[in-house]
Amino acid sequence: MAAIISVIPIILLFVLMMGFKVSGWKSALTTLIVTVLLALFAAPSLGIVPGKYTGVSIYGITLWSVVEGFLKACFPIILIIICAIFSYNILCETKEIETIKTQFIQLTSDKGLLVLLLTWGFGGVLEGMAGFGTAVAIPAAILIGLGFKPMFSAVICLVANTVAVGFGAVGLPATTLANEVAGELTGGMASHEMLCEISTYIIIQLSLMFYITPFLILMMTDKTKLMKNLTLALFVGTFSILIQFGCAFFLGPETPAILGSVGSIIAMLIYNKLFLRHEAEKDMVHVEKKKFGAAKTFRAWSVYGFIIFFILLSSKICPDINALLKSTLVTKFDMPVFGNTFSFGWLSNAGLMVFLGALIGGLIQGLSFGRLMKDGSRLSVLRTAHRLNRHIRHRLSHISQYTLRQAASCCCGTARIGQRRSILWCQWQRDQLVGRS
Repeated sequence: MAAIISVIPIILLFVLMMGFKVSGWKSALTTLIVTVLLALFAAPSLGIVPGKYTGVSIYGITLWSVVEGFLKACFPIILIIICAIFSYNILCETKEIETIKTQFIQLTSDKGLLVLLLTWGFGGVLEGMAGFGTAVAIPAAILIGLGFKPMFSAVICLVANTVAVGFGAVGLPATTLANEVAGELTGGMASHEMLCEISTYIIIQLSLMFYITPFLILMMTDKTKLMKNLTLALFVGTFSILIQFGCAFFLGPETPAILGSVGSIIAMLIYNKLFLRHEAEKDMVHVEKKKFGAAKTFRAWSVYGFIIFFILLSSKICPDINALLKSTLVTKFDMPVFGNTFSFGWLSNAGLMVFLGALIGGLIQGLSFGRLMKDGSRLSVLRTAHRLNRHIRHRLSHISQYTLRQAASCCCGTARIGQRRSILWCQWQRDQLVGRS
């Protein structure tokens, strides 16, 4: 019974958002209210309140549960979300995202490898850096621009995002899971050892998907080349899983999606150079070749490059810096009812590393500090989520319009066929009458 009561809020959130198309904040608020009511009335009457809280007021337990959830949502989840999409908006503002796109599509002319490169490789980097829709919206837009069907582009990007999403937005899902487990076991935040352990288990659970997902992407692109798709999926999947396992085991949840996707891109380039032979004309994608110098490339990749640099600098790779950051400017808050301690490091959290990388990268790309920080500008963090949401809605609208056009085209085609058959039947009847006369 406890499991059924616990899963009701999760099911309700999905039903409201997916079934009834209720907006996100309304669904979340409704789910919170229902959860509070279940905690206040259902849990005590069914006797499913944990034994360690025996004798404690259910109102106090519920109140401080909401407070703790609010603190964990703001620090670091919302902070990372804002900073991650802020970094993406800088690339959009400076137009350097177009340089990154162009460089990717020039790496190979093979259709299958290009789709895998954009969805599994580039999409994985975007998911690890920013998350929250960017890993689907941007690669899908590039594929549509290359001539692929919108519905195919959207679906294949969603399929490719199934693995990287576990460590999206600088490892946010894995970090949140580890902190929740640590809160139940120790009453505090997760240690580095626990973060690494849980991240490693996630990689092990996803191990088969590192091979199945690339193979599925390649087969969706071209079903006729089974052996090529199989060998490429095995080659890329092995690179990805080894790098992600190493990152998770030694560094934690922040880097597996980022460095693993970079490693898979390198693996695809090696495969393209050593094993891929000239393909038929119909299996190739032709794009206009542009040359980018080292300075232009550095400028375009400066945002993501500095984000990776700061994340690695603050990790266990540099133990002295890691220890200093984790012991400096740490806010701790004791929860009265639970006995837990909520702590947040202002210098050691991933959101700060993303912000610093985006800030320095934005300065290198030509934006002034005032331009980056000015309230009301297009880069304002308060408008970041709205801009990304508008971009995704535009892409989905494009896909919907394409689907309607296809349906209309099919209906018109059917009508034309029926009209043609009627004309032929009338001509046949006329010939029969002429023959009889």
